[in-house]
Amino acid sequence: MLQTIGSVKLNGLNGALKISGILYTCVNDRTTSFQYVRNILKDAYGKDVKIYENYIPRSVKAEEAPSYGRSIYECDISGKVSCAYSKFTDEFLLAEKGR
Repeated sequence: MLQTIGSVKLNGLNGALKISGILYTCVNDRTTSFQYVRNILKDAYGKDVKIYENYIPRSVKAEEAPSYGRSIYECDISGKVSCAYSKFTDEFLLAEKGR
């Protein structure tokens, strides 16, 4: 992703393009691999790129929703993924407001 953004900027396609942050998606937080990846990314990019505290958990309903042409909010408004996206949205908007 970083290389693609660098290439876009270098070629003059969008000089203002930037990464707002890293959002983990399809997370199974019961695994040690998630914690491992989280630590690696924090060490590698945490000083330069915001890493959002909220993350989007894995959910079969969320994976199936697009095949029905529906959003997760239409399929499962009170489910864990809908709630996670709402929490992330609040975090994102707060971070952008603070810029």
